[in-house]
Amino acid sequence: MPSRDKRLTAAPSAEARTIGLPAVPSHMSEPCDACGSAVTDALARTVRLTVDRAEIDAQRLCPECFAEWIDRYEHEMQAEPEVLDKDSEIIVD
Repeated sequence: MPSRDKRLTAAPSAEARTIGLPAVPSHMSEPCDACGSAVTDALARTVRLTVDRAEIDAQRLCPECFAEWIDRYEHEMQAEPEVLDKDSEIIVD
């Protein structure tokens, strides 16, 4: 599971304020639950774990952390290959 490290999002830099860049509304720059970087709603992905319709956990992830989560999920959910012992006997009835 991704780290649940929650970092605070920094206020717009002084440089952004001086050159007149618009500030992103707070509802559109919530931090990624895994890495803490700000991510807009349009790019964010939410991963929810539910059991019997009860939400156990929810994580808001940036695209990079979501891709890592998918890779980790696919790797962990793969069936482990069965290793056959060459010395074992196979009995067929």
